[in-house]
Amino acid sequence: MSAHTPGPWNVKADQSEANHFAVVLPKGGLQGDAIIAHCRCEANARLMAAAPDLLNVLKDIKESGLLCLHSTNQGTGETFHTEICAAIAKAEAA
Repeated sequence: MSAHTPGPWNVKADQSEANHFAVVLPKGGLQGDAIIAHCRCEANARLMAAAPDLLNVLKDIKESGLLCLHSTNQGTGETFHTEICAAIAKAEAA
């Protein structure tokens, strides 16, 4: 599988369909924007647009080693580390 299209991604009203939204990679200039996805729900489009940023944050947290310092009544640092690794693997299809 190839790597995802790097961010930042943005959300715009989809010009081809009313009440639809496009997740786009802004290229600027005469090239226009590259469309990543079309969505009927703005909230879904915004979540998709945030995906590259969220993945980068998860990788930074994993590499920081700070997870072992955090513990709550919902889980331990080890639990969070496992969940973060699973989310990264899911995003990268590893």
